[in-house]
Amino acid sequence: MARDPALFGVGAPKVWSIPPGENFLKCLAAELARAVDLQNIPDALADATIYVPNRRSARELTAALFLAANETPILSPDIRAMGDLESDEAPPVAEFSVTDLPPALAPAKRLGTLASLVQAYYRESSGMDVPPSSALAAANELARLLDQAHLSPGADWSGLADLAKDADLAQHWENSAKFLEIITDAWPKWLEEQGVTDPLQRRLLAAEATAEAWLAHPPEAPVIIAGSTGATPAGRALMKAALQLPMGLIVLPGLDSAASEEHRAGILSEVGHPQNTLLNTLVALEIEPGAVAEWPGIEIGPKRDARRRMIMEALAPADATADWRDTLDQLSATAGTDVPSFARDALEGLSLVEAADESAEASAIALMMRETLEAKDRTAALVTPDAGLARRVSALLKRWDISVPPSAGIPVGRTAAGSFVGLCAKWAVDPGDPVLIVAVLTHELAAPVDDLADFELHFLRGPRRWKSLQELVESIRTRDMIEPYPQFGPDDQIRGITLVESLIARFEHADADLSQIEEVTGDDAIQRIAALAESVSQTPMPWAGEDGAATSRLLEFVREVSESLGPMRPAALADLVNAQASQMTVSFGEAEHPQLSIWGPLEARLQSADRVILAGLNEDVWPKRPAPDAFLPRHFRARLGLGDPEERMGLAAHDFAQLACAPDVTLVYASR
Repeated sequence: MARDPALFGVGAPKVWSIPPGENFLKCLAAELARAVDLQNIPDALADATIYVPNRRSARELTAALFLAANETPILSPDIRAMGDLESDEAPPVAEFSVTDLPPALAPAKRLGTLASLVQAYYRESSGMDVPPSSALAAANELARLLDQAHLSPGADWSGLADLAKDADLAQHWENSAKFLEIITDAWPKWLEEQGVTDPLQRRLLAAEATAEAWLAHPPEAPVIIAGSTGATPAGRALMKAALQLPMGLIVLPGLDSAASEEHRAGILSEVGHPQNTLLNTLVALEIEPGAVAEWPGIEIGPKRDARRRMIMEALAPADATADWRDTLDQLSATAGTDVPSFARDALEGLSLVEAADESAEASAIALMMRETLEAKDRTAALVTPDAGLARRVSALLKRWDISVPPSAGIPVGRTAAGSFVGLCAKWAVDPGDPVLIVAVLTHELAAPVDDLADFELHFLRGPRRWKSLQELVESIRTRDMIEPYPQFGPDDQIRGITLVESLIARFEHADADLSQIEEVTGDDAIQRIAALAESVSQTPMPWAGEDGAATSRLLEFVREVSESLGPMRPAALADLVNAQASQMTVSFGEAEHPQLSIWGPLEARLQSADRVILAGLNEDVWPKRPAPDAFLPRHFRARLGLGDPEERMGLAAHDFAQLACAPDVTLVYASR
């Protein structure tokens, strides 16, 4: 099959880059379609394999190839989501002819087992029983540290014991080192006994197995890794193997090819720089930056080039931007123009909006997105890491009957089903709580209750004189004897007693009263909570729709986690349900708006729009500062070969730079 030798021929570059601000997937698809004459040969890429960072990119590339083939029906290549540093994409899949990989451990089982190991550690070391909530909090920190180790090629836990012997260390660091034996000793043994592996470790094993399979039997068709920065060991393993293939290509996102050798050396020592990860990837691949070619078919005008140079300089290390006048003189001289002309070119199409507060920020963004619809076929995308801001903008757009759901989804606990079941979990622990009675019965998913407002007014307000629903019945019966001037009559009392007795019957039917139980297993409690939610709702409301399905998955997750923890107090389990509901997200199956989008930085990778709105540009929002390590100070991490937490900030800066170089960009932030 004919393929352009400039792209796939002997001696052609193996590593390419698409400049920042370009429509990455459109450029990639257009050149691939041209190189193989896709319009006239619909199956020209059918045997090709293309790796992209995430599933959204995979879908968009499929559509871009169809458009690049002039909307001719084609046989699509095998487009796979590879995953990146902060992504939760599944590990790459290939023909594992070299080895059979152990399955990845389920997240709930992983968290529950780590929590049980934490409890066992404290029982053995101090005889202390750690509450499940505290054990799970520690387990989350341990899981995060494990993931960071799997994402750090040079991580070596063997040096931990030597660190603990350092005479200059405080006692609490020695205790931390002892505690970390959970993941350096107990955890690997448990994984081996169970025949499973950590998810990120399996991703690396899968990538290595794929690479070995490629090298043993090199594919004759193109293998392309596009849009990845190479931030993970798994990504770099695939890249190294792709370079050895006859038609293996790597297409990097936004490499700064104009940087000098001196500048690159400085970037390699600055992990928070947007180009740091890309340059480290080239070092790992043993590729000189000068050997990276610019992707064919891209025309860069002086204005676009000026914007890129300006953005790159703005994101340079602080000591490199001490004198902007000299920097602008150098940039304008390189561009062959004067400083005012260069600045005008660089800033054309770039706007800044300073909002008074977060509410004004959301309103301004919603208005800009609404304005975009006045132009036919013009698109706009809001990109922000602030999930709350994304939800506010989405809600404001609904006032104009415009549905643009945030692509990152919303917490299950904020959905109708999730909040309802979370309330039921708390209510099962204390059925007589007047606040929970009203909260559950007035919820949108609850079955209608007559005269609920009068019931709450007459019998639930004031000091609580009862513990259980049965005592509430007696309280209502004798309420007129307590209040000197009752505002209710006998009929109100009868209706109130009838209502409470119906609640008692529902609790008995669901066997959901956990108030008198000291400890309960997760499986037992989840069944009772689910039965209570069903008994007081409009069947089958708790489990209907995407939020109902997500809530069902939430309860299953909690059940699996609690299996490893054993029996616990009902209140602790209710707290676990609500805590997990705030962490799990659900995306509703609404059709995407044809012109408007709301993305997080991860979802926005490789995406583009006619108008890009970058919002939430406040300190510790974008980029978000890395959370402090609960166990290891930064110099310990470095000595153990763990990655620098600042690397995440560098990737966030790279995401920003890619988007800020688009032709029409609006930067938005709230002044307070």
